[in-house]
Amino acid sequence: MTTPILKAAVHIEHDGWRAKNRDVVSTCQKAASSAWISGRKALRGDHPLFGVPDGPVEVSVVLSSDSVVHRLNLDHRGKDRPTNVLSFPGDLNGPAPGAEILIGDVILGLETIEHEAAESNKTLTDHMCHLVIHGVLHLLGYDHASENDAKEMERVEVDSMASLGLQDPYETGS
Repeated sequence: MTTPILKAAVHIEHDGWRAKNRDVVSTCQKAASSAWISGRKALRGDHPLFGVPDGPVEVSVVLSSDSVVHRLNLDHRGKDRPTNVLSFPGDLNGPAPGAEILIGDVILGLETIEHEAAESNKTLTDHMCHLVIHGVLHLLGYDHASENDAKEMERVEVDSMASLGLQDPYETGS
């Protein structure tokens, strides 16, 4: 089975993203594609994207600010604070045969990600890649609600990061 190519549409809503990494669009596209490839390998047979989708597949990655992410987090999750990444799944069962399948949206908040990267002694780009991967995996149905689910999701995240030549995001002491 060949893996269909994922198109990652990257939208920059906060100019700070481009100031931090002039290749931010292609970097996000590579991270999303890596998550798509690694994540689909481990999908269960009952997932709508387990087989070869009948149509092109797209994800939207929005590079935004903490204020936007804060509002979305409050409106959709009831949490009155910004967070690093939010994922909003698309309708995987709804498109007509051959129509584009939007697996969903991944929204990142710059200020929180900058703070976390500095705090954990990681580059902003590496941390951003990890969070794009994390968000795409949520869209594929991965979760970290239980310890077993978290271990599986982390394993796929580590594989995705490694395929990009990046370090394990869960390594400590780096």
